[in-house]
Amino acid sequence: MAFVIDKRSGYTIREGTNDKTIISECRAYFKTLTLDPDRDVVMDIGGHIGIFADMCYPTRVVSYEPLPANAKLYLENSPNSALREGAMVYRPKTATIPLYVSETSDQSNHTLVQTRGRKTIDVPTFSFESSLEIVRPTVLKLDIEGGEYDLLEGYGTKLPVRIFLAEFHFRKKADAARAEALWAGLDDHFDQVLVQPKVAAWNTFGVWASAT
Repeated sequence: MAFVIDKRSGYTIREGTNDKTIISECRAYFKTLTLDPDRDVVMDIGGHIGIFADMCYPTRVVSYEPLPANAKLYLENSPNSALREGAMVYRPKTATIPLYVSETSDQSNHTLVQTRGRKTIDVPTFSFESSLEIVRPTVLKLDIEGGEYDLLEGYGTKLPVRIFLAEFHFRKKADAARAEALWAGLDDHFDQVLVQPKVAAWNTFGVWASAT
C-alpha cells in the first residue's frame, strides 16, 4: 500500500484503505473531550495510526497498538506520543496472543476476537492492571474491535480515570447484552454519560466522565 499525505489534515495515510475516515472519527471524540496538558495523562488502547494521540497533543499520551503496519504509521503521525507495540489484555497468560488481521481496506478492524477466515499473527501482550499502575492515566480511550468486553468484564467498571471514552463493537449476538451490562456499571461509577447507540450497525460510541 502506498503512503500519501492527506492534504487537508497533513497526516500520513495509506491509499486504498479507510485511514482517511479515521481522521474524522477521531475528531468526533473532541466534540465532548477537553484535555488539560498540566493535569491529564491519556492511555490510548487501540492507537491505530496515531491520529487520536496526535490530536491530544500537548497532553501526554501512551498508546498501545498491536498491528506492526499501523504502528509504523503511528510513529510518523504522532512523534510526540509514546507507543507500546502489542495488545492489551486483562491478565496475560502468555507473552504473546493471536491477532486476527483484516486484509480488507479497513486496517482498523484487526481483533483479538476469534474470526473465521482471517490469518493471525502473534503479538506481545500487555497487562491492563499493570499498565494502569505504571501509566496512571486520567483519561482512558478504548477501541479494540470487540476485545473491550473481556478487558472490562475482567477488571470491572470502576476505572481509575476521570474520563473514559470507548467504542463497543457488536461482532457477536451476545455483545449487545454484554455492552448494556457494562454501561450500567459505568453509569453507576461516572457522573456524566454520553452514549450514542446508533453510530453504526456494528459499533456504539460512549463517553463517561466524572464531575471533578
